[in-house]
Amino acid sequence: MPTETLRDRLIVAGIDEISTHGIKNFSLRRVAAVCNTSCAAPYKHFKNKDELVGAIIEYINSKWALLRDSIISLYSDSTEKQLLEISVSYIRFCVANPSFHSVLSESGDALELRALGIEEILSRFSSERGYTPESRELLEFSLKAILFGTVTMIDSKEAKNEPHTFELVRHAIRTAISEVR
Repeated sequence: MPTETLRDRLIVAGIDEISTHGIKNFSLRRVAAVCNTSCAAPYKHFKNKDELVGAIIEYINSKWALLRDSIISLYSDSTEKQLLEISVSYIRFCVANPSFHSVLSESGDALELRALGIEEILSRFSSERGYTPESRELLEFSLKAILFGTVTMIDSKEAKNEPHTFELVRHAIRTAISEVR
């Protein structure tokens, strides 16, 4: 297994920093301290705070992309299954990685299906079904409400992170899909 580089450690520490203090109050000094390095060391790897934050978002997106792409490959025979399984997996990804979710929410990336890689599948699915632009918009809105609402409900303990919750999510997505015309 390759040795973790200081750059990697700075990214991981940066995730915790954003999760704890937010992007606005992000401190390169605190990140460096967590990594037991000088406050100048991050500048050997990143021009500034913004570049480190960008690297953090890229890191999280790359982790998500690995999972998303494996689902796309696994369900290559059905766009509907891809849409369903990627949606459920995104919720699980956020719940399993609350710091990742916090960073994406802070940066605004969590709110865009495009950033999740779901936009392309939704477009393909809508085209296959012959949806009007209005129907596609309704399905997109419904998916966002289900995805982000469920993550919020699990975060706030209003819903439990258990199989029953994910069955409810699957049912809600199937219902949204079947009701859109």
